[in-house]
Amino acid sequence: MSDIQASASDDVGVASVVYELDGNSLGSGTGDTYSYTWDTTGASDGSHTITAVATDSADQTAEDTITVTVQNVEPEPTNAMHVDSIDMSFTKLGRRSYTISTTVKVVDENGGAVDGASVQVLLSSGKKATLSGFTDTNGFVTLSYGPTSKSGTYTATVEQVSKTDWTYDSSSNVETTEVLKVK
Repeated sequence: MSDIQASASDDVGVASVVYELDGNSLGSGTGDTYSYTWDTTGASDGSHTITAVATDSADQTAEDTITVTVQNVEPEPTNAMHVDSIDMSFTKLGRRSYTISTTVKVVDENGGAVDGASVQVLLSSGKKATLSGFTDTNGFVTLSYGPTSKSGTYTATVEQVSKTDWTYDSSSNVETTEVLKVK
């Protein structure tokens, strides 16, 4: 966005100030300074001519022209990621044998899946174990622990998410801890 301002005066009063961009209508100025806010993203990068056309109450006009250079800069992608969900489940392998699975989903700031992010999860149930893996093309990683003969409560907490040239935005996490009761 760029602000354009003009000063205009006339013995019978200025009725309007209209701005043109390369000969095409851009908009009207308002207020004492005849200001107009121009969204430059609608213009191509490069040199452009802006003309201010002032009209008085007797329908007489005067104009002034300036040349400007537009250089719209695309915002750099932030490559910020966060944890969208964490879910746990268990599979009974035998009479007192279980595998505990933790599935984590990592997404970018627009909710798109992040592929190839390293995820580290702390699993605790009396004992602690650190599990790690990489997200797939859908942003999911499933980490397994076991077999174990321990029933009870298991807690999985995401400790770290990392990927080269990406930022882990933990403040945007939807969920980072899940609890599972194994019986």
